[in-house]
Amino acid sequence: MIVTLYYFAFAVALFFMLRLASRLAKTILTSKKYHKVILRGFPIFELAVWGAFVLWVVNQALGSSEYATLATASVLIIFLLIISWFFLRDFIAGIILKTEFPFEVNQRIAASNFDGSIKRLGYRSLELEKDNGDIVKIPYSLIASRSIHLQNMEDSLRGHETLVKASTKIPVQTAKDIITKEVLLTPWATTKQVPTIRVVEQTDQTNTYSVHFHSVSSKYAASISQHLKTVFDSKSDEDKS
Repeated sequence: MIVTLYYFAFAVALFFMLRLASRLAKTILTSKKYHKVILRGFPIFELAVWGAFVLWVVNQALGSSEYATLATASVLIIFLLIISWFFLRDFIAGIILKTEFPFEVNQRIAASNFDGSIKRLGYRSLELEKDNGDIVKIPYSLIASRSIHLQNMEDSLRGHETLVKASTKIPVQTAKDIITKEVLLTPWATTKQVPTIRVVEQTDQTNTYSVHFHSVSSKYAASISQHLKTVFDSKSDEDKS
């Protein structure tokens, strides 16, 4: 009984020491790159410590008994299975999901509480961009157990319209060609649908173009609009100089 309480007290002390070490790891002043490595590696370190503790308890309890080797081997196998499952479950779930669902970047996906556009497809997880711009990293194993609604890329695209002002020194057709080229070269617009461009206002100094294009979100549409404005602002500065 006393020995059992001794091991229990040791386990409690070890638990609080690891919790303290975890908090200290989050406050270590180092570069962002190494800080991420520390935070990602600490759970593995913690698991290794608990594994060593269990092996120590087994050896202390069984001593030189003939069952000590068998018990030690069993503990090691169990920990190896836990570690393997931790690392492989999302990888395997990802393979299964990618086989059943043709995921594509910028495609919209809804799975229970997860809803957004696919930003990145990893080996163990995917990154979703929510409508408010937040990036969420979701392990494949969490998605695999949920009902999945996956939109076709064409269904995910939304039409957007923006106004672009260009100097009258730039011929209308040349300006339209520049707009089309710049929109299609951005990573935010689809290349499957060419922008529709028309002149909506003309003055002595500027032509105003209405540009209708397709993107997967309003955030990307704003980026495209700003990009077009920057392109023609720079061309206006070149004409002045």
